[in-house]
Amino acid sequence: MTKAKTLQPPSGELKLTWPMDVHVTKNGQVLVCCCGSKEIVQLNKEGKKILGRIAVSGSPACVCFSKKRGMLLVGLNASNKIQVFKTRQLEFLN
Repeated sequence: MTKAKTLQPPSGELKLTWPMDVHVTKNGQVLVCCCGSKEIVQLNKEGKKILGRIAVSGSPACVCFSKKRGMLLVGLNASNKIQVFKTRQLEFLN
């Protein structure tokens, strides 16, 4: 498996800025921490289509999603802060 096949769809290149961490949800969607653009990007199960973007207050270093608790937790780079999102506010994660 080559890097290009795992990160790029056949139709073109995904625009992810400094991806640092990923989390796969129970339904197979992929959440990517993009440190350069200060956002979490949600990809489909194949990793080929962007389903949504979530802006965060700093550079995300790690992400965890809990459907049971209804929360998206984002650890911020170079700080001791965790940003918490209630998933009711983020319809595309439900």
